[in-house]
Amino acid sequence: MLGELARFFVALWHVAGLLLIVVLVTEVGVEGWRRLNRWLRYRRPTRPDRAALADAYGGASWSAAYFDEFRRAVRVDWKPYVEWWQRPFSGVYVTLDERGLRPTPGEHSAGDEAIRILCFGGSTMMGMGVRDDHTIPAILARRLGELGHCVAVTNYGQLGHNNTQELITLQQLMKCQERIDVALFYDGINEMACAEQTGRADRLFNEARRQAEFNLLHPERRRDLIAAATISAAPRTLRRRFWPLMPPIYGWYGCSQAVMASSRYSSGNP
Repeated sequence: MLGELARFFVALWHVAGLLLIVVLVTEVGVEGWRRLNRWLRYRRPTRPDRAALADAYGGASWSAAYFDEFRRAVRVDWKPYVEWWQRPFSGVYVTLDERGLRPTPGEHSAGDEAIRILCFGGSTMMGMGVRDDHTIPAILARRLGELGHCVAVTNYGQLGHNNTQELITLQQLMKCQERIDVALFYDGINEMACAEQTGRADRLFNEARRQAEFNLLHPERRRDLIAAATISAAPRTLRRRFWPLMPPIYGWYGCSQAVMASSRYSSGNP
């Protein structure tokens, strides 16, 4: 009896143990080799962001550090009506003030006679990829000042926002009796990207995530919550291997989509 039990555990170890070794090698060994390769090539454990190597930077010494800081520290939080809003942050290259906005020169020092210009848009208007004094609103304020105009320019650009979210922001500012002389909108790419992602016009980024996450703490969705937690805790190798084989139960499948999407994209994304 004991001999049969021992043989059973040995056979079990041959299966489970080998699987465990394969997972550990895939999870740790491959990643370790990739880090070593990156260190030998770039003298750092991670590859520089591809955007930092764009021709527009002309080999600038600060671009790689800029995108390291941006990807690591720039985050968004939930905000009513518009869904997400940039979190305040002060770094070497990127500053987001207590309102979650990029600063523009002269905004706070301009007097009451200044023309108030509010700039709305997505990451392009916000200034992803450029330092604080090189965003579109910052350049606009500087150029208008050089021409002798007294202006106060505010950068309301937000990562991933489209025109609908920007109009809601403008409406909320008007409710708060914010003085607005000129409202400037720079849009297009996010509207096209959202339509391509969702298959319908006038949609938001990653709506499938919001749908999968909705009411997840409700008792009726306990099974979905447990499934999402299990998928999140599973090793990356197992998630990639077995996720396509999961049964297409709507809630569970939706949670799986949200978790897998979160593992693919930066947490800074909405």
